[in-house]
Amino acid sequence: MKIQTARRMRKVAPSAVREILKVAERPDVLSFAGGLPAPELFPARELSQAFETVLRRNPGAALQYGITEGFHNKMETINRVAYGFRNFENYRLRVKVLCS
Repeated sequence: MKIQTARRMRKVAPSAVREILKVAERPDVLSFAGGLPAPELFPARELSQAFETVLRRNPGAALQYGITEGFHNKMETINRVAYGFRNFENYRLRVKVLCS
């Protein structure tokens, strides 16, 4: 099956990260790249139990997209605290402190 994309996509360069991940997935490659833990270390059984519990209790809320609780308040706090910053770097650092 050939996937058809817009002509403008022909000019888009491949993602370096995506290319690294393609190589890291090969069985003959031992990758030390961050973010690629060994699949056998995933807590699959525990996650399955947690998913089952959440889906049994409130499937509608678990599967619905929506704003994260508290996110709006955090944005309001950042805006209030950062009001008046004239230097973007100082503003960025303030946001980083508030969101850490």
